[in-house]
Amino acid sequence: MPESGETGLVKEAVAELGRHVGFLLSPTALHFAAAPPEGAMTPPAGAWACIFSFMDGVQEGSPASFSRAAPGCAGAVCYFGFENLPVVPAAIYLAGRERLKKDAGLAAAFYRDVQPAPARDSHLVFRRLDTTPDTARIEVVNLWVEALSLSALHALANYDRAGNDNVIIPFSSGCQSIWTLPFKEKSNGNPRAVAGSLDPTVRRYLPDGAISFSLPAGRLVEMCENIPGSFMSR
Repeated sequence: MPESGETGLVKEAVAELGRHVGFLLSPTALHFAAAPPEGAMTPPAGAWACIFSFMDGVQEGSPASFSRAAPGCAGAVCYFGFENLPVVPAAIYLAGRERLKKDAGLAAAFYRDVQPAPARDSHLVFRRLDTTPDTARIEVVNLWVEALSLSALHALANYDRAGNDNVIIPFSSGCQSIWTLPFKEKSNGNPRAVAGSLDPTVRRYLPDGAISFSLPAGRLVEMCENIPGSFMSR
């Protein structure tokens, strides 16, 4: 499988894929950096700012950058791999404030299962794929699609693999679905794609019907190499 750093291959793959499926939003990429890119949007230090609240700016071409000091929210600093997750306070918040789990015990079990991978540099950059410099090592690509395109991506992700669970839709926060989980899949011998952005709290930042399809960059390139000869080339 191609490595994450081959940015040119990733862009070519997405361009080819775009000839067969429609995107509701421009594809986005996530990569690490030692410093924020020039002109990057950053969350105010100590203030809440969901990664999805930067979506409009990212779609317009401005990158967003997150760090330990300015992660956007207390959950994201852990989901992005900058700190360990404090399970008990997080579980109380998820069950008591957001009411997304019936009780704190179920919420704690959810958080213990997340186990984000550690960050590989001091900043995580979220940007439109076509604005990503070739020097960046793209880790994860997000495709923003509606149901018809999702069905095609789902089929393509299973085309070259045994088993029928090569795309997963786990219960997760929005940032977990577009970053934490697909980034963790990089360490899987057969990385799966993650369909998501189903967290009710992030839907206001997305077009109606938009679903994210996120996966390690190398797996995306591998999938697109299979387009010739597949159902997509009929």
